[in-house]
Amino acid sequence: MVKKENMSDRTGSGEEARNRRGFLRAAAAGAVGAAATAVLPSGAWAQQLAQGTVVVVEMNNALRFVPDQVMVKVGDTVEWRNIQTFPHTVTADPDKAANPGNVELPDGAEPFDSGVLRAGQTFRRTFTKPGRYRYVCLPHEGAGMLGSVIVG
Repeated sequence: MVKKENMSDRTGSGEEARNRRGFLRAAAAGAVGAAATAVLPSGAWAQQLAQGTVVVVEMNNALRFVPDQVMVKVGDTVEWRNIQTFPHTVTADPDKAANPGNVELPDGAEPFDSGVLRAGQTFRRTFTKPGRYRYVCLPHEGAGMLGSVIVG
């Protein structure tokens, strides 16, 4: 024989049980909402994340882009950061490079140049055309400061 339990034996009256369940559901929903709010970005950062990923390339006194090659998707952004004292550029313009063969752009892509970036400054570019972008640091091109972005 199966013994049937009355819900009111464990939790009080049926109405109290419904109120408790409702309270627990509301509390759980509030906690989930608060957690989601706490981890969701806002403002410009949220807009950037919605548009794509940001990949960071550092420029240093060893006259290197680190990493010197990155792979991104269409819509992603690369941010170059000058983390040390020497001024640098991020230049994908064959008309400005000492050796135009060091620069490569996909068909239809516009050349770009950050201008001089001093210590602590950054430059961002969002890539909208697939292909290979090879770029140089103008003051240090002769020392081999070259990089590339592959957009796929």
